[in-house]
Amino acid sequence: MKRVVTIAATTVALFSLNSSVSGQERASAAEAEAMLETAAAHYQAVGRDQAIADFNDPAGGFRDRDLYVFCVGPDDTMVAHPSVVGMDVTTLADADGQEIGNAIIDIGRMDGSGMLDYRWQSPTTGEVEDKSTFIQAVGEDICAVGYYLQ
Repeated sequence: MKRVVTIAATTVALFSLNSSVSGQERASAAEAEAMLETAAAHYQAVGRDQAIADFNDPAGGFRDRDLYVFCVGPDDTMVAHPSVVGMDVTTLADADGQEIGNAIIDIGRMDGSGMLDYRWQSPTTGEVEDKSTFIQAVGEDICAVGYYLQ
């Protein structure tokens, strides 16, 4: 069963890409979900170490416009992300103190998969926007891909 958790996030740039994707078409929910499915299959096919390396490689095939794969390891640190590898995900909260990181971990570990809805700074516009993130337990990690709703 998939669980949807709604969290209002404010301007926090940790989950936005370092570079702008201005002027480019936004990715859709279907594209985000497909990227996560492809990432999970890749992880299973090549193993954890190679998959994480590929997710972190800008040319590894797991970044497209405003989409990217991020993964949380068993020690609750970010193991794959465009800019915050090594971050303690349990400390990730919005400006109101709502725990986004713990919600991601809970969905992955308790449900195996699900979605998280929140507001986050878009790498496309630089504005805080509605975002949905698909989350899935993959091997010993929790991997995810999010997309912007506007």
